[in-house]
Amino acid sequence: ERLDSPLSKEAAFIFNNWLFMCMTGVVMFGTLWPRIKEGIFGQEVAIGPTWFNRWMAPMGLLLLLLMGIGTVISWRRASLKNFQRDFLIPIASTLVLTPSLIAAYWYGRGVHLGVEPTPNDAAYAVIAVGLIIFVGSATLEQFVRGASARMRMHSETMVEAVTRLTMKQRRRYGGYLIHFGILCAFLAFAGNALKIEQDISVKRGEAFLVGDYTLIYRGMTERNDPEKLLVMAQVEVFRDGEKLYDLYPGKAKFYAAPNSPTSEIDIKTSVLEDMYVALVNFDESGEIVAFKVFVGPFTWWFWFGGVVLTFGTLIAMWPTRESIQSIRHGGMLARIAIVGAVMIASATPLILQEIESGSQWGSAMRWKIVGATPPAPLAIEEPPASVGDS
Repeated sequence: ERLDSPLSKEAAFIFNNWLFMCMTGVVMFGTLWPRIKEGIFGQEVAIGPTWFNRWMAPMGLLLLLLMGIGTVISWRRASLKNFQRDFLIPIASTLVLTPSLIAAYWYGRGVHLGVEPTPNDAAYAVIAVGLIIFVGSATLEQFVRGASARMRMHSETMVEAVTRLTMKQRRRYGGYLIHFGILCAFLAFAGNALKIEQDISVKRGEAFLVGDYTLIYRGMTERNDPEKLLVMAQVEVFRDGEKLYDLYPGKAKFYAAPNSPTSEIDIKTSVLEDMYVALVNFDESGEIVAFKVFVGPFTWWFWFGGVVLTFGTLIAMWPTRESIQSIRHGGMLARIAIVGAVMIASATPLILQEIESGSQWGSAMRWKIVGATPPAPLAIEEPPASVGDS
């Protein structure tokens, strides 16, 4: 059937599908072309993250825009009345909240990281935040309108109205929850504009700066187990003169595969930013070591968005009461078990990240917890503290 108008919900769905096809084509080309060129012409070519970001970032933002438009635009044909009723609040929210939130974060936290993003990265991040607010406010408006109508008709509380509204129209409101999960992921992508990735070489007792964090390398310990050699560094992390925590990155060399050591990266995570520290190299005495330090704003939201997305998918796919009643007892129990397993699996990455970040299980110290032989410190005299940065 022909579209009644390109300004309609149907057209937004079609444009959305075309965009998905374009994105799939970019990924296929970037993945297969190096192999094809090497096989046909004998020339080696590498296509890295920069090439993919050049194409995928603008298409991802366009996809986000279509998500917001498709949420509120009318079926069949949009009108001026539809625009005034459904678009004014999301647009006004975007115009007011985008500069306010960006300025609040920049002067409250971002400026202290000491990162100057490239013009492209800054533009993509600002546009992404604006579109996140636009789509989020448009989606939230649908919940508020539906719940308000139920509250007037059935004298329900807001929580009751939202719950019953979602259960009666699972596909629609489950899809809206999926939108919120995707918005969380895009917030993490926007945070990459201010990410810090720094390679550091320091001596024992020396301090170095990463953004507004001060890290001090305190020493190294090693453990000789029957199956591996574990080397672990201790790094203290300070900010504004206050100690935040200790990090224990390390390397494990298994005797069965001595040429393939594994890195034990220590991670501390929060809703604002994550810090990763990896032990890259060290001399035999442990006097001089090399670290790679990564600070990623809003990385936590990517994992949280995955949980929300999966939860919304389960709501949208949940069978109706009639279909459940038609299922035999054993089949219903099997479906409940499958859904429960999917929910647990979807939340597992975020749960594990929180456990590892809040305890020593996420660092090389876990080998000390589970092992029988305590690690022995390398015999090194500690020099006076100084500040250095490579």
